This record gives sequence, C-alpha cells and structure tokens, in this order.
Amino acid sequence: MYRPSYSVNENIDLSFQLIQDFPLGLMISESSGLIETNYLPFLIFKEQDEIYLLTHLARANPHWKSLSSEVVISFLGPNSYVSPTIYVGKSNVPTWSYAAIEIRGSVKIISDGQELKEMLHRTVDAFETKNQTEWSYDLPEKMQKNLESALVGLKIKVTNLESKFKLSQNRNVEDYTAVLKHFSESSSHKDKEISEWMLKAPRQE
Repeated sequence: MYRPSYSVNENIDLSFQLIQDFPLGLMISESSGLIETNYLPFLIFKEQDEIYLLTHLARANPHWKSLSSEVVISFLGPNSYVSPTIYVGKSNVPTWSYAAIEIRGSVKIISDGQELKEMLHRTVDAFETKNQTEWSYDLPEKMQKNLESALVGLKIKVTNLESKFKLSQNRNVEDYTAVLKHFSESSSHKDKEISEWMLKAPRQE
C-alpha cells in the first residue's frame, strides 16, 4: 500500500481501534493464478505477543479450499470527499480523506471440533457486546452441530500490518483547521467520523 510519510500510522492501538470500529474486511488470496475475494467480519487480538485475526465463512464457499499460505485483508475506515471549497487557500484540487489498514498473514483453517465452537462463542460475544445487545450462542445442541458443520473458521497470524491515515495531515495549519471544522460541523455521520479520526491521528507540526 502506497503510504506517503505524513499518512503512516505507527500507533498499533489506533490500528486495533480502527479494525474494531470497522471490522468488515476484504480478504484476498491467490491460487493457481486466480484471485479470490470475500468480505468477512474480523476480530483482532493479541496472543503471546503475536497479532491474530479470527473470522469464519460458509463451508459451501469454495474460497477456503483454495487459500494459499498468505492472505491479504484490507480494512477501510471512515472516508469522505474533500472539496477545494473547504480550504482557506483557493488554489487547490479535490481529494479524498480516509483511514485504511492492509494486513498480510498466514491462515490456519478451523473446520470442526471444540476450537470452532469456542471461536463462534468468542465472535458472538465480541460483536454482541460492541452492539450493546445480549444474544448468546446458547442454541440447542443439534442446532449448534448443524450450524458448525456448515461453517469453516479461519485464524490468521498477522505477519505484516500497514496502517494509512490520509486525513489532511499534509495541509498547512489554516487548511487543516478548515477541514476539521467542516467535518465536525457536518450533519453527516460519516463526516463526523472523519473529524473524530483527525483528532485521533493529528497533524504533526
């Protein structure tokens, strides 16, 4: 991923937060010259100083059968168009503000047994908590077995994580402040998200 120096984020906590706030990632892999893609929800966590992602997909989905030793997962966070009319200086052109993460990792397939069950419990608990709802994975045993037989889990060990926050940090103070003010005062929820992330990853003096 192309990352000009001003857009590089080295704060791993911010990277974790971005994935937790925007957990739907695009998983990309190559097999025999063919590119496979799927959008999947991911959990990110640390385990013995290593970073992992968890997800699952339908067993009927052929993607898991062709997974190579390495996958790429792309996460897109808040993003929005930036009009030149926002800037104080008028000799400018449009651009796009966004925060994104690209992860490369090796895959372990979890196809059955207790590990798959524990992964599903962990996934449900995490997203229910985030959603402030209280559904639990306490289905009747037969229903659980039928569901688990129809799913395949993936545990991905992260080998490389690149985080890019392109949030007007390269602008002068006046233009940066104007962009921040525009997004923070907007009635659009996605624009307000941009302003919140601009404050999390502020312009470097």
